[in-house]
Amino acid sequence: MVIGKDKIKQDVEDQISNDNRVSASEINVDVDKGEVILRGRAGSYLARRAAETDAWVVEGVINVKNEIDVSYPIDKMLTDNEIRKNIDEFLLYNPQIDASKVDIGVRSGIVTLFGSVDHYWKKNAVEEAVNDLTGVKGVINELAVVPTKQLSDEVIAQEILSTAELDFPVDMNKIIVEVEEGRVTLKGIVPDWKSGKIIYDKACYTTGVVDVDNQMEIQ
Repeated sequence: MVIGKDKIKQDVEDQISNDNRVSASEINVDVDKGEVILRGRAGSYLARRAAETDAWVVEGVINVKNEIDVSYPIDKMLTDNEIRKNIDEFLLYNPQIDASKVDIGVRSGIVTLFGSVDHYWKKNAVEEAVNDLTGVKGVINELAVVPTKQLSDEVIAQEILSTAELDFPVDMNKIIVEVEEGRVTLKGIVPDWKSGKIIYDKACYTTGVVDVDNQMEIQ
């Protein structure tokens, strides 16, 4: 069933309106052939990302282009040093991350992550946490993944395919998992964004994975 652009637009607007992290009145939604374009202003980087996620979960959406600007209120603006201090404190009290192996650079609110972690999901977790901190306007994630346990590419691919099959009713015959030196590429067709995210998440949490390139398309 083909869903019209007007319905997609209305559904995205409704989704954003029901998300109290986002000021819906400052977000404009356009739709072109299943692609949602978000414009306007968000009061935090968290709100910007939340609006994008809201758009992705709507049926009929095949791509989201996020052009929302982040503009913090005056009373919530922080200096680069204050942002760096907040990130250092987060890492210090997070038992899953070895803070001694992560370096932070901040310039005009843009955070760059350097160093290494031992699992790919930790690379994403650090970025997600930093995204949510006040004052952050964007994140460049340069963290390297150095697994403590090495697995063959074949074993990694089979692990991703088997766990995805167990957890969600996706036709895995339509999914191609390529692995080269721990770098995973996901290809194929999924029925919706949620299905694709489950497969992507499984790849991220699989031992031995150092990178994930999600090329799956929504049918």
